[in-house]
Amino acid sequence: MNTFNSYFDHSIRDLLSIFPQNHLDKDGNPFWSGPKRCPGPVTFNTEDPSHVMFVVSYANLLAAALSIPENRDQASVKALC
Repeated sequence: MNTFNSYFDHSIRDLLSIFPQNHLDKDGNPFWSGPKRCPGPVTFNTEDPSHVMFVVSYANLLAAALSIPENRDQASVKALC
C-alpha cells in the first residue's frame, strides 16, 4: 500500500506543487497541454479492485524475488490494508 501511495498519490502531489494545474511555461503557454495532461492524485481505496490487485501483484513480485511464499488471496490482502 505504501508503494501505491508513493507512485499514485505522493509523487503526483509533489509534481503538482511544482507545476500546478494552471502553470504557464516560459513562453506563457499552459504547461499542461497537448501530450502533457495534468495528473490527479489517486488515494488508495480497498473497495477498488485495481488498487487491491496492484498491492497483491507488487507483494507477490517481492515475495518471488525473496523466495518466500506468495499470497494471491485478494480478500486476505485487502483485510491487511
